[in-house]
Amino acid sequence: MTTFTTEDRIMAQVISPVDELQHNLKFSPKLQIVVRLKTNYGSQVIYPSCDKAKTFAKLLNQETLTPHNIRVIKELGYEVVVQPSEPRKL
Repeated sequence: MTTFTTEDRIMAQVISPVDELQHNLKFSPKLQIVVRLKTNYGSQVIYPSCDKAKTFAKLLNQETLTPHNIRVIKELGYEVVVQPSEPRKL
């Protein structure tokens, strides 16, 4: 029969949450936002397309996202996907 010391029990309590966190990170849903690019008066503007991207814009109190915003969002671990533009019929 194995006996565990108090130190062993404390280490088990510390290690278990770390292992669980690493497991959750491996199997967590992909962090991804979708944006669309549009040209307004010769300047390229980044519009949020999905709910997560819209939430980032709302958090920043902006209607569009800047290249700096996109860099910071990528630093947070998000993948930024550009939605293809649809051709318009004339």
